[in-house]
Amino acid sequence: MMPLFGVSINMVSLFAFILVLGIVVDDAIVVSENIHAAQRRTGERLGGAIAGIREVLVPVVFGVLTTMAAFAPMLFLPGTAGKIIVIIPLVALPVLFWSLIESNLILPSHLAHGADPARPETGRRLSFAWNAIFNACSSGLDWLVPRVFRPVLRAAIEWRYLTVALALLSLLLAAGLVGSGVVRLILFPTIEAGNVVGYLTMPRDATLEVTRKGADQIERAALELGEELLAEHGRSQFTHVLKTVAEQPFKEAQSAPFPPLSLAQGNHLAEVNIELAPVESRSVSSDEIANRWRERIGEVPGAVELVISHGLVGNRGLEIEFSGTDMETVLGAVEATKARLAEYPGVVEISDSYRGQSSEIHLALTPEGESLGLTLRDLGTQVRQGFYGEEVQRVQRERDDIRVMLRYPRRSRGSLSDLEQMRIRTPSGHEVPFSTVASATMGRAPAAVSRVDRERVVTVFAGINEAITTSEQVTRALRDEFLPDLVRQHPGVEVSFEGDDAAFAEVIRALGRGLAIALLAMYAMLAIPLKSYSSPAIVLCAVPFGAVGAVGGHWLLGMDMSFLSMCGIVVLAGIVVNDALILVTGIARNSGGHESIGQVVQVTAERRFRAILLTSLTTVAGVTPLILERSLDAQFLIPVAVSLAAGVLYSTAVTLVFVPTLYMILEDIRGAGRWLADRNVPQL
Repeated sequence: MMPLFGVSINMVSLFAFILVLGIVVDDAIVVSENIHAAQRRTGERLGGAIAGIREVLVPVVFGVLTTMAAFAPMLFLPGTAGKIIVIIPLVALPVLFWSLIESNLILPSHLAHGADPARPETGRRLSFAWNAIFNACSSGLDWLVPRVFRPVLRAAIEWRYLTVALALLSLLLAAGLVGSGVVRLILFPTIEAGNVVGYLTMPRDATLEVTRKGADQIERAALELGEELLAEHGRSQFTHVLKTVAEQPFKEAQSAPFPPLSLAQGNHLAEVNIELAPVESRSVSSDEIANRWRERIGEVPGAVELVISHGLVGNRGLEIEFSGTDMETVLGAVEATKARLAEYPGVVEISDSYRGQSSEIHLALTPEGESLGLTLRDLGTQVRQGFYGEEVQRVQRERDDIRVMLRYPRRSRGSLSDLEQMRIRTPSGHEVPFSTVASATMGRAPAAVSRVDRERVVTVFAGINEAITTSEQVTRALRDEFLPDLVRQHPGVEVSFEGDDAAFAEVIRALGRGLAIALLAMYAMLAIPLKSYSSPAIVLCAVPFGAVGAVGGHWLLGMDMSFLSMCGIVVLAGIVVNDALILVTGIARNSGGHESIGQVVQVTAERRFRAILLTSLTTVAGVTPLILERSLDAQFLIPVAVSLAAGVLYSTAVTLVFVPTLYMILEDIRGAGRWLADRNVPQL
């Protein structure tokens, strides 16, 4: 189905296969385990297969549907990140759908007619070894349930309110890890890069030689750093160092999937590109190389901006937009903000989008020109045609489109005197000297004007050294400590945060809306098989604890939480619901007998222990190779795998202990309600 959705085989789609691999096995495990139990109970292969699949058909189908609902929010994420992540649900959803057919129709058929054939003599040793491993695992699970799980579950049910309190405490601890910054929130994870590139921007009127001197300083620092790293680690960490003046080719190439960069060429631009050794054979991270290179370069005389990048082009960490009617006031606020940013540790490469003023020629009509019927539009058009040129033809040369421009010869358009000597055509068709009908004066104007929503803006940029701080922490400090006073001191100036901060907030809002809708859909789908309004609420109560496990996994591995981690948490909601649904459905089916509800809950949890544990372990096993992968391509997607693996492990314990506890608390509430109702019945 991938061609129908326009999905190719690439890094993200292959990751989606790995991600869903452990999830689709869950259905097969639940079906197989229940059919196996039914066959042992009935002594019939076909009858046991039919009875086993009938018992779990409804929870398996709705469990897969809830997992599909968890993937759905990733279909609607905004921005560039959304265009990348949408590939995951476009692969996972068809796989999950077809897994229903396989697990509910084809697999029971195999298990019903799977009589063991007589094995040949040569296969006995392999068969014996496999059976030994199988029996050891089965015996281990049989030992684990009565010796470990049963006492723990019994204690949790007996002290159920304490159990709930401890579970809520884990939620508070996870929120504290994120809120205090121990586990930091970022847009993109720190990814090992294959290149570290320095982008130099000089004033627009800088000559080529001035720009070359600045590039030479950056290149010299790169070569010295390469020699230093070679001496420290015994092998080169660099492959090549390339200096380019008057152009930034790597920046232009990196931005190819996005709108083209219009300012990637000019005498005021330069680029120094360090191609790093492969990450598998390198001892130093690209982030450390970038930081050490930046320190070694120091200040480049006359530079407007110097950016050391080892990630996505334009990923500047922090962008603050200032707008207002009075540019002097706006520029004052910009300078004050830049000075304050320089005080924060970990904030580097502070610059702004204002490029000062450049020289220009102002044209004006004389009274004689106005009397001849000339307008400023006529004057400007003719000057442009003479000096810049007018396109008169396009010639196709193989794949190139060549424009033919008509203009003055080079010797007649090189100085201000050439402008004064040109002749202007009047509306009547006569030509008169330029000096007769117009005047030209030298002046200055902004080199570039940036507007957002038709308002002139100046943007302050800053890079973030994520080993020290994050854009979210700096943004919070600015909002609380600095910006209120800045706005009072510079009336009429409006401030907004863009860049990573705005992108992260937008993604989180979209994920939050999608998750809320998905949870509502899950509740509706759970109410159908459970035939209850309260039981689905118990199932959904287990969802937040998947996030607890995800936060704990990032903390243990020393990783920051990115928007990819959030995507993993959203997917985790469907997996947690799937496991809890298996347990609650079994409790609801067995609660109609003469046993007490406590006995039903405990017996059902013990019966479902093997299926829930194995489904969780297969999900973890499916993503573990990705977590351990060191290749450059895999680093971008590892946070999703960490969220799933750690979240599933923790939510399994929650499902097996916390959900039965909640079920018993629900029975306590129902019992209290019946007691109150009996007390209010009038006595006859």
